Amino acid sequence: MLAQFAALFFFLQAAHPQAAFSAERQAPAEALAVMADLEAKSNQLELLTRSYPKMPDPRAAEHQRNQLRTEIQALCGRLSNLRGEHRRAREKNALLGMRQLATEANSKAKPDAPASNFLFSFLQEYNFEESMSPIDQKSQAALAKDKEAYEAVLRAFRIRRLMRISLFILFFLLCAAGVAAYLLRLPDLKPGFILKDNYRVEHELARGETWTVYAATDIGLGRKVALKCVRDKFFSGLQQREAFLNAARAAALLKHPNIAEIYAAFAEAGRVFLVSELVEGHPLDSFLKAGRPFPPATMKAVARQAASALDYARAQKIPHGGLKPSDLMLSREGTVKVLDFAIVRGASRAAPAPDSETASLAALIAAMALGRPLRTPEEAQSLPNPLGGILRDPCARRSCAELATALDAVPYPVRGR
Repeated sequence: MLAQFAALFFFLQAAHPQAAFSAERQAPAEALAVMADLEAKSNQLELLTRSYPKMPDPRAAEHQRNQLRTEIQALCGRLSNLRGEHRRAREKNALLGMRQLATEANSKAKPDAPASNFLFSFLQEYNFEESMSPIDQKSQAALAKDKEAYEAVLRAFRIRRLMRISLFILFFLLCAAGVAAYLLRLPDLKPGFILKDNYRVEHELARGETWTVYAATDIGLGRKVALKCVRDKFFSGLQQREAFLNAARAAALLKHPNIAEIYAAFAEAGRVFLVSELVEGHPLDSFLKAGRPFPPATMKAVARQAASALDYARAQKIPHGGLKPSDLMLSREGTVKVLDFAIVRGASRAAPAPDSETASLAALIAAMALGRPLRTPEEAQSLPNPLGGILRDPCARRSCAELATALDAVPYPVRGR
């Protein structure tokens, strides 16, 4: 049978068996060196992989990582080539050994040691090839684990960096907003301060919860004006502020001797300003604080002039909508001026009722008769006749002038009970 195998591979070209066995021994020797180097590099990569989570920036290890991965991949490739070379040499030796056995069997000569021990050598070398697989698998597993760990750590690092950048941008925007708010904030309107390059502040006249009034000079026209600064909290939003400015522009069309004329309305530095006629005098509510009823002639004169202003404005479809004692200014010349048409209308979201003007005027008449602000609306109706009679149903009057005419008919002052 050996002769038949020898005949089968007789025509195969091969070197002398001793030379073939010598070449076969060289491949395992190099493979052992490659395997030792591969295991060392794989161990280094595993140590590097475990250090990624502790690094502030995993990209700092990218150069070392890429170098190790390149070397491991090259060593894996070289080990695979050595395995192939060893396998081919072993197969060639097998063929040559079988031919030599056949030759020795035919010549009945004693086999040489390499040829007679071929089968044992074959098994040993085969086991050597198998020993290459674990280190190769270990190296491939180290590469895969490194890739997964590095990508996970890098992804987490990028998320953290993105969050830091987002926080920095948010902080920057908040700082920018703060700086802008500081730069655009309304400065203290001290004497000499100029708004719109035209209105020079002289001094403060009055202050309320949501507004401050200053005496100012219109530099362009050379006249004294009242400058009312309306604070931001007066408005619930930009829409209401725009409604206020629109109301001010509409009220600027009113031209009546008993209405304080509005000259301009504008927004600057996040605030709204009204420029109006400067009325030198005192508001009606300052007289009511004294607690003394108004003289009949004064009360009737105030009511008559206020009624004229309210009826005129309502005819222009610009009702006041909320007349209060502070909205009437008594000038030094004895003229009544109605203020703040824009303030009341701009703050209200609903249109005033048609009879609200007469009701407001009736309340003012009652307050002047009592010499103090009304505590409740019913106080006006509780006044004794004949004044109480004309104030009990003011909404039945067709106009404020009609109510003022009825007041003129009252022959004497009436004191509250």
